[in-house]
Amino acid sequence: QDYGRGIVVGASTFGKGTVQTLNELSHGQIKLTRAKFYRISGDSTQNRGVEPDITFPSLIDPERIGESSLDNALAWDTVQNAQYRRYGEPERVLPTLITRHEERAKENPNFRYLERQSTLARQLREQHTSVSLNREQRQRELEAQEAEQLSLENQRRRALGLPELEERMDARSDGTTPTEDPEVESEGETEGNEEEVPVDRAHVLEAAEVLLDYVHLQNQQRMAKR
Repeated sequence: QDYGRGIVVGASTFGKGTVQTLNELSHGQIKLTRAKFYRISGDSTQNRGVEPDITFPSLIDPERIGESSLDNALAWDTVQNAQYRRYGEPERVLPTLITRHEERAKENPNFRYLERQSTLARQLREQHTSVSLNREQRQRELEAQEAEQLSLENQRRRALGLPELEERMDARSDGTTPTEDPEVESEGETEGNEEEVPVDRAHVLEAAEVLLDYVHLQNQQRMAKR
């Protein structure tokens, strides 16, 4: 980002931008923060981390898990920037890249699924600030969560033209998944199975689409300058 060599996609990093040292005491140790990291732009990585140019949905909430969630974390700040040379100006094409990404994401069942999963995870964190010790109540809560997860999964499968599931892939008591059921058609016999893209590859494939757009737009700019 700082050198203008490319763009960053995904989610914000953890946000740890400090250096600690451990000093021995007569009983135990004491940890002291003695330095901070800074980018060549002068911006700290503390608290905010590295923020992406294009944000992808994530189940990890940096405000809950990242450095900024710690009670005594140092604040983000800046120092004088270093002398450095930028090699490109990706910000010129960034608005177009964001627009194209958002258009694809709206039509991509896997991305919509990830966004809904992210929303659901955030809602569950906000609603469940404590855990019941009552077994029956806890079981009802877990069953409700599993039903919601199954609903999201089947929305994704319908959009992809895949058969719906009657239960979560990881919910069987015998340790098998629905695709291992002998009564279910074998791989290749179910129409459309060969087109299914694993959810965990959705980010990788979309990153490739963004890269293709980026290269194409950069080439257009070079041609326009000639």
